[in-house]
Amino acid sequence: MQLRRELVDFVRTNYKLEVHGYSLETWIRWECLCRYVGALLYISTVNGYTDAHDDMPFSVEQYAKKMITDGAWGGGIELCCFSRSRKLNVHVYRVSFESLLTPH
Repeated sequence: MQLRRELVDFVRTNYKLEVHGYSLETWIRWECLCRYVGALLYISTVNGYTDAHDDMPFSVEQYAKKMITDGAWGGGIELCCFSRSRKLNVHVYRVSFESLLTPH
């Protein structure tokens, strides 16, 4: 939980930090918008209608409040903040299902 708090504090204080040409605040808005649109598409597919979600975070502070809660999943934004705050490179590896089936 301590690391989560540190990363959320980093987001709150460094939201103007430029990452690949855009501010961290812009990346957060894009992330929230993608989640919002995904949720609306899911709801419209499953229920046949769309429903507005007033609790969807679009500001840095709303995002920070959401991320500080237990069980909130981090992603690329949090990895970037971890990397920048610790001045470390972060490498993400993933195994694809296909690679598991291919003999080596």
